[in-house]
Amino acid sequence: MDRDFPELPGLGVQLRQMLRVLVRRLPWLVVITALSAIAAFVYSSSKPSTYQASANLVYQPEETTSALIGSVGGSAVATPIPTATDPTVALNTLAVLATGSDMQDRLSRIVGPIDGSLSVTQTPQTKILTLTVTGHNPARLVREVNAWTGAIVAARRSTARASVRSAIALVQSELNSRSVVRVADPATLQSLQRELQDLRISEAVQQSDVSVADSARLPLPQVGPNTGKDTAIGLLAGLLVSLIVIIVVEVLDRTLRTPEDIEDAWKVPILATIPPSAPQSVGLEFHDRTSIEAFRHLQAGLTLTNDLTRRLKVVLVSSPSPEEGKTTVAVGLAVSLAASGHRTLLIDFDRRHRRVSQLLEVPGEGLARVLAGQASVNDEIRQLQINVAGRGDHTGTLNVLGGLGPSDGPFTLYPSATLRDLFASLDFDYVVVDTAPLLPVSDTWPALPHADGVVIVQRVNHSRRDAAKLALEGLNRSGATVLGVSVMVPRSLLGYGYGYGYGYGYGEEESNGSRASLRRKPAYSR
Repeated sequence: MDRDFPELPGLGVQLRQMLRVLVRRLPWLVVITALSAIAAFVYSSSKPSTYQASANLVYQPEETTSALIGSVGGSAVATPIPTATDPTVALNTLAVLATGSDMQDRLSRIVGPIDGSLSVTQTPQTKILTLTVTGHNPARLVREVNAWTGAIVAARRSTARASVRSAIALVQSELNSRSVVRVADPATLQSLQRELQDLRISEAVQQSDVSVADSARLPLPQVGPNTGKDTAIGLLAGLLVSLIVIIVVEVLDRTLRTPEDIEDAWKVPILATIPPSAPQSVGLEFHDRTSIEAFRHLQAGLTLTNDLTRRLKVVLVSSPSPEEGKTTVAVGLAVSLAASGHRTLLIDFDRRHRRVSQLLEVPGEGLARVLAGQASVNDEIRQLQINVAGRGDHTGTLNVLGGLGPSDGPFTLYPSATLRDLFASLDFDYVVVDTAPLLPVSDTWPALPHADGVVIVQRVNHSRRDAAKLALEGLNRSGATVLGVSVMVPRSLLGYGYGYGYGYGYGEEESNGSRASLRRKPAYSR
């Protein structure tokens, strides 16, 4: 039984975008991560070797001494000697004693300035306390930790003996007071004297309630630096930093880096991806096979729209900003249409640069004279013979109308109504108009409402997202129909599925190569 699973198009798109960003920024990711790992390795390798010296203390409370001191002369007497307590509490007390400032001062008087760092740990469910000194001099570390354990044992012994001496003073005081007032019976006095003697013996033999179980010995284990661990941490830190850097750069970067970025910015399909060889190939010597196929792809998209959805005649080719390749696309599209047998007119509408007129070597002010009423369209059109060799010989004629005159105000030179009448009067299958950029100048805007569609040209790694947004808003306000985007891709993207390859041969033409040439004919004659 088939099951319908819910799709997550938004999540899929986001994941693809993230993967594209990571692939595009992969050099950043690799370089930052590698530098971080190398820095961590070098830093870790440059650190001196670190060692640890450890010794164990065992807590052993003396029950008998405490019991003896707990009763004096058969009566309850308060003493400062503690009875046996919970080992955990006692060990915690020992840990505080071991790391206290008094103990460190005592240790400094024994061994001099402490070279390593001191730490105390308690082994769970035992009466063992582990003392550790970490530093760089193994012999000195052994001396320090062993002196540390000895100082703790001596301090606990001194504390115990001080408690016994306090008990002796208490018994002695009791004995003196009874002797002075002579109210005690002889048996009580003898008992106090015996207990006083026992306490003095206990003081002489009193031991500490902690003892050394294991002393530190050479050689010591090396605990640092852990170069492998440090390098791994540096690698992970570098990966995290590189991801943060990539995210910040992507947020701040307004450049359109991939065809997908351009398609997302314009919300229209990509009609064709134009290879980087096209600007050098288009013109009188149009011979690059990949470029020819790219323009055929663009032509196929437009003719399909013409057949299925609407009648396309006047197609404007423009871009938001200069240097995005619109003239290359306009000329290449016009050549492809003419070579396919369509009656095609190419108009140079960018009067500030007149690149089409310069590229195809036609008079540069033909359109200006037509709009001024000084000449007819037929008088100013020039014909170029098209010869395309690639998948069979295609011969046709490309009609070219030269550009406008010097800039003296767009609306006084070509008002919108005049452009509307001009486009309506042109008797061609297709009219391809190379316009000025949309944002820097206003020359193109009067022609937009009278065109059947607009092809936008964008260049990867050059076009800006904010420029695309402004241009799209203006096109929507003008009522223009954006047919799609033609994307100029750099050579670095040709191996990632952008561009057109050739897996099929074309007989003899395959070995001879592909060539398209534009040869000028005499001026247009009826």
